[in-house]
Amino acid sequence: MSKKLKLPEYAKYMQITRQTALNWYHAGTLPHPAEQISPRIILVEVPDNFNGPEIIPQKTLQENIVAYCRVSTNKQKESLKNQKLSILEYANEHNIKIDKTIEEIGSGFNENRTKLNKILKDPTVKTIIVEHRERLARSNFQLIESALKAQGRNIIIVNNNDIEDDLVREITDFMVSKCGVIYGKKGAQRVKKSIEKNNKEKSDNNE
Repeated sequence: MSKKLKLPEYAKYMQITRQTALNWYHAGTLPHPAEQISPRIILVEVPDNFNGPEIIPQKTLQENIVAYCRVSTNKQKESLKNQKLSILEYANEHNIKIDKTIEEIGSGFNENRTKLNKILKDPTVKTIIVEHRERLARSNFQLIESALKAQGRNIIIVNNNDIEDDLVREITDFMVSKCGVIYGKKGAQRVKKSIEKNNKEKSDNNE
């Protein structure tokens, strides 16, 4: 059997400050399951006979927190600064210490992003922070999240709102790359010009 304690009460049992317990919660390193049921209340599930600390997580090299920032093309590099700033503000607000920031240029549909794959394969990276879920992946995000959770790792999303600023560009690049495989380089370029022309016409009609 188990019982649920509010985070401040749990912190007293663990002989730590409420802020430390909050930091552990946001970093995903609390030794017991927890859920936030309201903006001010976090409940921690402990055994009925729980009397104090059993395993106190230590911040070691085995618990890295990595910020991941991505844009589709070199022309969007300026957006990387905005992503880093947004993540940093969130981390400061929630007292999270970021160990490393990784920047990558590539489509969110691309499954062969070298830097992201390195992060996902690294078991020492316990938490990945991204500005938007689309920065990590345009598709199969939930599968990635589930796989990480099964390893005791997690993803923090700073802003859950969908972004569309570079979605059209990514879809275009994705379609062109696939057409290149099927129809060759010249065929892919014709498809790209057709898509760009169609997008421009739609944009002009909406003005």
